[in-house]
Amino acid sequence: MKNKKIILIILPIIILLVIGVLLLSKKQNNWIDIILKEDYEIYTLKCDGTTNILNNDVLKEIKKKWIKLSDNGPFLGDLNTCYKKIIINYNNDIVDIEIINNNSLILKESNTSDYYTYYTNADSLISYLNNYFN
Repeated sequence: MKNKKIILIILPIIILLVIGVLLLSKKQNNWIDIILKEDYEIYTLKCDGTTNILNNDVLKEIKKKWIKLSDNGPFLGDLNTCYKKIIINYNNDIVDIEIINNNSLILKESNTSDYYTYYTNADSLISYLNNYFN
């Protein structure tokens, strides 16, 4: 009888945890999935003001590599510093990815958002993106 009570308590907790993990992992790429369904333009922006329009397949590669990134919450660093950027323009909105260093980047998901999200473990993605700044 005691085992049944424990199972009845633990089983719903496990189910909720599994659902939570699935929802969080799905949300991580949600902004990319939304853009991929739209008409969009993706380009680089260097600190000297030069831009380079990229092939739209670059976003698909970003999506593959984005899964490995660690979300570290809001970016509390200096936003007045110029960083290399990947800009995605779609549906009268803009996504801004800024490369902070070889392992971290920040993401501003919308031109209406007031803050950037800070991501680490991004060395593979940054290495890939840096090829477009040469």
